[in-house]
Amino acid sequence: MAESVSKNSKKAEKFYDKIAGNSFYVISLLALLLITIWFILSAYQRIHTEEQNAADLDEMSEFTAHMSRLSEPQTFYQSLLRRLNDSFLWESDINLITPKAVADEIEFCLFDASGTRIDWPKGKTTKKRASESYLKIIKKLTHKPDLVLSKEELSIAGLFSGNSHTVYSLAQTPETLVNFQGIGLKKFGAYFETKFSDGKTGNLIAWVNTEQINNQKLADIALEFLDEKTDSSFTFCHIDLNDNSKIKCSPGKKLSNKGLKILTTPNLTSTFTINNELFSVNDTMDGIRLICSRAMRTPPNYVGRFYDILKCILPTIFLLIIWKNIFKVKFVMSATVHFLLLVLFASGLGAVIFIAGAGIYRNEKQRSLVEDYKLKAIQILEKADKNFNFSYHDLQKQYRHMAKSLSKPNAEANEILAPLTAARSDENIAFAGYINGNNKYEFMAPTLKSGKTGTAESKYSELMLSISEQLLELYNSSRLDKSQGIPGEASFKAVSGKPVGGMLFNRSNFQYILFDTEETLSFIDLIINENNIATGCLFVIHDPRKLQLRYLELTGQTIERNTGFQLVAFPKNHIEKSAYFPKYSLITEEPLWKLHDLINQTKMSSFKSGSFGGKKVLVAGIPGHNLKDFNLFLLMPSDKIGKEPSSFEKYYYAAIAVTVIFICIVTLILIKTLFYPLKKLAESIKTIKSGKRNNDEIVAFTEKNKLESISTGLADFVLKTTEFTEAEVIKKHLLPIEPVANGFTDLDGFQIIKGVQEQEIYNYKAVDENTSYAFLIRTKQKDLEASLVLSISKMAIKLIFEDLNVYSAYHCIKDLVEYFRINLRKSFDADIVMMHVKHDDNKLFFSGCGQIKLLVVYKNKKSEIIELLKSSPDSEEFYDSKNIELEIEEGMIVAAVSPAFSNVETILEIIEKHKYHENLAENIQNALPDSLIKENDCASIVSIRFNKGAIQ
Repeated sequence: MAESVSKNSKKAEKFYDKIAGNSFYVISLLALLLITIWFILSAYQRIHTEEQNAADLDEMSEFTAHMSRLSEPQTFYQSLLRRLNDSFLWESDINLITPKAVADEIEFCLFDASGTRIDWPKGKTTKKRASESYLKIIKKLTHKPDLVLSKEELSIAGLFSGNSHTVYSLAQTPETLVNFQGIGLKKFGAYFETKFSDGKTGNLIAWVNTEQINNQKLADIALEFLDEKTDSSFTFCHIDLNDNSKIKCSPGKKLSNKGLKILTTPNLTSTFTINNELFSVNDTMDGIRLICSRAMRTPPNYVGRFYDILKCILPTIFLLIIWKNIFKVKFVMSATVHFLLLVLFASGLGAVIFIAGAGIYRNEKQRSLVEDYKLKAIQILEKADKNFNFSYHDLQKQYRHMAKSLSKPNAEANEILAPLTAARSDENIAFAGYINGNNKYEFMAPTLKSGKTGTAESKYSELMLSISEQLLELYNSSRLDKSQGIPGEASFKAVSGKPVGGMLFNRSNFQYILFDTEETLSFIDLIINENNIATGCLFVIHDPRKLQLRYLELTGQTIERNTGFQLVAFPKNHIEKSAYFPKYSLITEEPLWKLHDLINQTKMSSFKSGSFGGKKVLVAGIPGHNLKDFNLFLLMPSDKIGKEPSSFEKYYYAAIAVTVIFICIVTLILIKTLFYPLKKLAESIKTIKSGKRNNDEIVAFTEKNKLESISTGLADFVLKTTEFTEAEVIKKHLLPIEPVANGFTDLDGFQIIKGVQEQEIYNYKAVDENTSYAFLIRTKQKDLEASLVLSISKMAIKLIFEDLNVYSAYHCIKDLVEYFRINLRKSFDADIVMMHVKHDDNKLFFSGCGQIKLLVVYKNKKSEIIELLKSSPDSEEFYDSKNIELEIEEGMIVAAVSPAFSNVETILEIIEKHKYHENLAENIQNALPDSLIKENDCASIVSIRFNKGAIQ
């Protein structure tokens, strides 16, 4: 019975071995192929997931920017009033029209074609007569903008609106909500020309009281609007940062305490990710934080497709194995064909890997090119914005030269100032004039035409005469000594204390001055003779926006000529068609408008892809700083981004094809040579087996272990060479070669290596006569990674301590941790101690953490062992620590000891015995017992000995 069981067991083992032997080869090749496919698909899935999340964050940023725009009172009420004004045309009964979104914060005045006030909203008509008179004044100014109102009209305007200047602003900007806070009114105002359903015309005047505006209510409306327009995957929320209890979220959603704590953090970035949720935030001027969030979308399921393929392949392979082994099917092929198929398989698999790598490269290259384009675009836009100030300098030089030329005797004003006439004809200046000492114009551009009103000269000429008279009087009255040009202190205060005195003080430079409620960029300079007496005044007045548009036109031509990119500028606040560069039609491009809104809200650079004029472009945008009225955009054709990687792919695929063909040809050529010995060996085995020996035909291997010995010896040689090279690199590049000694200290150290792992370095250096430092680092990594970490640590500490002058042991370690986190994107996981000697203060400062111990040996006191914090350098416990200081004493020795030493007390005793010797490190090393160091490890000691000269 036992014999039968044994036979069955042997048969089972033989059958198992046969199946395993036959199948292992095929399974190995199949596993290699499947693993390769899995890595390729997972790489594609990772890339597309990152792109998907980036696109979602961009979309969410647009949502929060739109929420912010809807929550901004002026934008909200502007849109509301325009829609309300349009509704009169479509509703036959105006009493059915009610502004549902507002309550008492808006006051409406509706008029018919004759200017009579209509009782709307029903029962809320107040100041009827005053409002009708106010409307007449607006209509009068609409047709004659430069008309001077009578005292009675100004009184009526002031009585109705609280300030007479509002009537000018409303008449000049119809259908636009005007902010009157600059003239002391806490309200907005708007004037509309409307049309009713019966075809008759009318007018609407609306006042918005800013003190009655409920910012929480506006945020609620913005949240509800976007919640209605988007799908349920997005969640919207707003929080009042001044009162965290005022929160509103999308229906059915609420914030947890932890989420509220995170989302109320000051200075929160615009987009970020927490776990698997994406967030975009935007803060309004009123302190309300607008939030959009959504869960990360399910990534493209490339790996899932791999598992589907696997479900099809594995059963087929399993059935083939069963069919081959149970039904004894034999696949007979020669060794040559077998080897050729193996080479073709390896070549094909390599080609697949390279082709997949080309696809991954294309994606990464395109992403890199996009980032390069973004960086280049920001540099171009910032340079264009910055250079605008230099255009001021050029104009100032021209105007100063004109003023200097006018001060010469017998100067011809018309000839000198002729360039201003040409500039005025090109609309580069709004007005220019030269007024002589008699307070009369000798030059004017454009020339004054009598009887004509509403022109630039009629607006500015009288103002300039008045200002010039005061400037000349103030300047000449301040000359205490007619031969000197420096005013006394009292006269300087008298001049600078007046508005005109401010113009005098800033003469010969560009100044932003309001003339008749319009901001101008003006150049004012006095014509001063050889006696330091002002004999005239030169004025050049620019419209800032036109000056910026002119600069944008010239800069845009230069940028397009040099780079092929197109410069576009949108005004931040203006709505006139003439304020857009280069042409008004560009504002119909929705992606550019979205980017414009995003920049207006975030005040930061942003990017977007889109189609403009039938071309795909990458758009970069920044808010202008020197060009303060505009947001700047750069349109960059993206065809180069798509073509550059694909052009490389053509050569790449061609190289792969040539390589595969070359491998196949070489394989066919060499296959006979490679398989000839195997063929002879097979023939010899057959001859021996048949018993028909022929010594000439039998291949004999007299040194049967020669191949094995060569292989083993080569492996040992490579291993030893690697160990030797690594050890030499550590000693040569990381460890100091000789001790350092000066009048104060001796810096020394040594390292004992008992294995192949190089996990420690130490270093010391005397920076100058009063400053020295030393450190010991033991990393947790091994092999080449440990060597790289140690090498980078030494370089970083040298940069921080010596080049950046961070003379603090604690801060040096903190900066080292930050260097690894920011530049290498990995944590600094090591034991470290840093010592800093400051001889001026006669103190030693040290800081560190981990298993390293610090030995302090005194000349006349008991020695001590100091243990460091057990935490890691990037922990909160270490960040809460600080430098520890020791008072330096004559003959004191401080040594940092590696955790690889098993008994620190023994080392302390050795140092106490040898502390008076010259070569301290060498004597300690010689006295150390071999058993004190852990097996297969390296151990280091770095020491500082304070000489007699250390005590001053």
